[in-house]
Amino acid sequence: SVADAVITGGVGGDSFGFSLSSGDLNGDGVPEAIIGQPGPCDGGVGAPGTVYVYDLAVPLPARAFLRDGHRTIPLVEAPSRLCIGFEAVDGCYANADVNLLSLRLVSQGTGEVSEIAAVPAKAVIEGDTDRNGISDLGACFARGELQRLFSSIRGRQTGEAALEGRLMSGRRFRAPGPRRRALPPRGPDAP
Repeated sequence: SVADAVITGGVGGDSFGFSLSSGDLNGDGVPEAIIGQPGPCDGGVGAPGTVYVYDLAVPLPARAFLRDGHRTIPLVEAPSRLCIGFEAVDGCYANADVNLLSLRLVSQGTGEVSEIAAVPAKAVIEGDTDRNGISDLGACFARGELQRLFSSIRGRQTGEAALEGRLMSGRRFRAPGPRRRALPPRGPDAP
């Protein structure tokens, strides 16, 4: 009931979409959308048309960062919730188009689960928290869920994570996220 993407032609009435097809043209296992647009007719002879190919499997690029300025996600001394800021790269989507209920932190092979959902918030604050001139949003994750996502990482090992979500149109975006690092315990029994 929700389209993965909405594709429109450049000019109204230009017959964009006159022919439609799909096929896995690049061999990645995901079909691409193939859209035809016939050329204008001139005295009964058609001018060359255009074929557009859209790779809908590739997520839109985004950038993620820890809102507290750290470069890694510490779990031993982490707050009850950890917030990750994210923003579109090169304006490829608008913050208003983000489906906030779709936000996930994903990491393969680092724990007992491979993804966790963001904690629903009463209000999402849009701003420029990293002061780079690009408006960002935030997604917060519960400490217990982060520990499940990274349960197999020990000591000073690091693991890769990414923030993923969908736009209201259904199109995906992905932001390589901050690394997770387990810190050794502190105190008199620490090695």
